[in-house]
Amino acid sequence: MLKNISLTLIKDSNFEKIIKVVDNKTTLNTIICIHNTKRGPSLGGLRIYPYKSDDDSLFDVKRLSEGMTYKSSLANIPLGGGKSIINCLPKNITNDMLKLYAEILNDINGDYICAEDVGSNVEILDYIRTYTKFCAGISNGSGDPSLFTAFGVYRGIKATMETLYEQDGSLQDKTIAIQGLGNVGSYLLKLLFPTGAKILISDIDNDKQKILSTKYKAYISNNILEEKCDIFAPCALGGIIHTNNINKLKCKAIAGAANNQLLTEDLHFKLHKLGILYVPDFAINAGGIINVSQELKNEGYDFEKSKSDVDKIYYTIKNILHVSKVNNKTPYEISINIAKNNLKY
Repeated sequence: MLKNISLTLIKDSNFEKIIKVVDNKTTLNTIICIHNTKRGPSLGGLRIYPYKSDDDSLFDVKRLSEGMTYKSSLANIPLGGGKSIINCLPKNITNDMLKLYAEILNDINGDYICAEDVGSNVEILDYIRTYTKFCAGISNGSGDPSLFTAFGVYRGIKATMETLYEQDGSLQDKTIAIQGLGNVGSYLLKLLFPTGAKILISDIDNDKQKILSTKYKAYISNNILEEKCDIFAPCALGGIIHTNNINKLKCKAIAGAANNQLLTEDLHFKLHKLGILYVPDFAINAGGIINVSQELKNEGYDFEKSKSDVDKIYYTIKNILHVSKVNNKTPYEISINIAKNNLKY
């Protein structure tokens, strides 16, 4: 059992368990949030990020945790939903902090398994794994999930384009705007490059923008949210669509990798009224969790099986958009209903 640390259980009837640990010795400030374990142990990324306040970090980890439940459920994999955060700059993370974090995972005893997210990487996960078995996405397992997340988004974009234009989903001469060129956004750009699409890009790292725009013949945008395009693909942090900018969108569809793209969930109704097709993030960005889940199987990780399973995101999105159109309901409503029904098995 953990000793000499400040551990707080945060009560919330919508979550199975929320644990906050603050340790003065290591300066670790972490929250581990378990939303649902009906389908299996909760699995979700460790986000290392400098939140402005404790309220901000709790809000984020709760939304991300719940999203992981629906993501795994919709993908029909035997995992629940959880997430964790360490409140600090990634460059300030220490081995002592990670070791204590691993000890907390051991104390939870398998109800939550951590993986990669913003601010963490395979190297960090490998270190955590030396102190706990409740960690996935390691170098001798499924590794960096970014490529699989990007591949799932790419296949989801193809399905979305087919729905928009009722054709074969060709991306030739279509305009796609990518916000965020981290690992997932960069991989998505690479996958889109050979399709003949016109690609707009935006990132806070100007040097990266210039390098990737040259390499992939993409156009740098100074106002990516308001670009006229077929598909807007948010691939950075969440909450980028809100009441102050939603009316400025000029895209025909939103289909990207970022979690919680809408600042408040009710905005999917507003997008529907605006005639913008919104593909829910937990439906299209499940490639990473699908890939990591392969690592947890008794037979071990299988790259080709993982890729085949991620490819099914195309059919998931096609079905969601079809049912949405037939029933005149938003894709979000259809997705969340399927995910919640899957939780009853």
